[in-house]
Amino acid sequence: MTPNTQSSNEPHSDKEILLDGFLSVVRATNFQDTATAVFNSCQNMTGASTGLIALTSPDKTKDKVILFHPNAQSHTQVPGVSDYIHSLLAECDRQQSAISHNDFMSTPWAQLMPSGHITLKNIIIIPLLLKKQAIGLVALANKKTDFTPNDQQLANTFLKITTHCLKKIHSHEQQLISSRSLAEQLADNQQELQIILDSVPAAIFYKNSNNRFLQVNKAFCRLTGIEKEQALNTPLTELSFTPDLAHTYWQEDLEVINSGRPKKNIIQPLFSDSNRWVRTDKLPYRDKQGTIRGVIGFAIEITEEIKTKEKLTQNLSHLQQRVEERTRHLNDANHHLKKEIETNRYITIKLEKQASKLQKMNSALQVLIDQNQQQKVIAEKNIKEKYEHLVVPQLELLAQRLRRNEDLELLNLIQDNIKQSLLGFKHQNSTLIRTLTAKELEIATLVRHGKTTKDISRVLHISMETVKFHRRNIRRKLGLTSSGSNLRSELLARDQE
Repeated sequence: MTPNTQSSNEPHSDKEILLDGFLSVVRATNFQDTATAVFNSCQNMTGASTGLIALTSPDKTKDKVILFHPNAQSHTQVPGVSDYIHSLLAECDRQQSAISHNDFMSTPWAQLMPSGHITLKNIIIIPLLLKKQAIGLVALANKKTDFTPNDQQLANTFLKITTHCLKKIHSHEQQLISSRSLAEQLADNQQELQIILDSVPAAIFYKNSNNRFLQVNKAFCRLTGIEKEQALNTPLTELSFTPDLAHTYWQEDLEVINSGRPKKNIIQPLFSDSNRWVRTDKLPYRDKQGTIRGVIGFAIEITEEIKTKEKLTQNLSHLQQRVEERTRHLNDANHHLKKEIETNRYITIKLEKQASKLQKMNSALQVLIDQNQQQKVIAEKNIKEKYEHLVVPQLELLAQRLRRNEDLELLNLIQDNIKQSLLGFKHQNSTLIRTLTAKELEIATLVRHGKTTKDISRVLHISMETVKFHRRNIRRKLGLTSSGSNLRSELLARDQE
């Protein structure tokens, strides 16, 4: 993707504020105007409404202090504050930094201010350093809101690149008083200006209305690879720029010169045959009379930003493809899920119908079970009545004719077995019948009637050892492992269950 050359009128950035302030300072021709330009720029950066600028001398005899506040009719020099200014500079030197307070009147420094001072709500005090030596300070005060670290940093950055101008303009006035030649002063100013230009990281160039470079800084030389002497003494078309690109640059310069309006955020290739890109701001340069004499340009390389933007665009496209693919998969899954829900709903309805049908069948089966139970009760009642009326009288008659006790006991056993066979056993006794053998059932019945081993041997005509053998088997099958458990009691207890 190749960016198009473009410009836009966006809100002022910190860089633009710094550049505008720098230009206003450079255009000033005396200390009063320079100090005013410095304060106005700091005021725009921080929002301060009051302040002062001071240049100091070691013996305090040549201190120069200018006060700026809304109630003053003009920016005034302030006498009698040298001691206070030097104390503030000493405190800045002790802290190795600027001083910032958002409640200044509560600090000890407020008590030391000269009489008749205005009330200061908040304050930033920034030392002016030249070759690491303090030559004065700038105080910014009475912002409507609290000062922020960014306010201090922005003002400090601006003062670093304008301190030379303040000092040089002041020195220039002092030197004029001392009758220094204007030519020497101009040369010094040009040298100081070049130092300032070279300290700015952005590429800066000044072109006249004849399309010639009149001034460039080191950043410009590093960016273009063109030496300063070559840039100042060679036509633009003979440098590294192709005729087409040189013509494009010149047309943009003419647009600024003819319209008198700046052109910002111009994005274009550095050279036509390279992959390097720059963003340039171009401002009209005016002389003292306000006549436009050329163009001042500020350029920074944005090749990495362009590459990053292209990569982000590619990543965004890839991400959009993945989102579309995921969305398609989700739609497919949603479609399948809806089908499964419909299938499950159909199965649920079918199961509910089957459950209803089973419930009806269970109800009918329960009716049959209840009827069967009633018929069983009636049948048992009929069997019992027939047993009582038909069998019992015959058995009693037979008992009257028998004489031996063994025969009577055998008859009782037969009667008991017939009764149990006809009337049925309870659940546990039915289980017992399936567990015991026929002989063991006979012996268990006699034990339940209180017969001893000897009695059972005599009634069944078997040996006592055989009876004992069967009794042991019965106990084992009933789970009577303890020798103290009574077999007859267990059998009777089971009858009661």
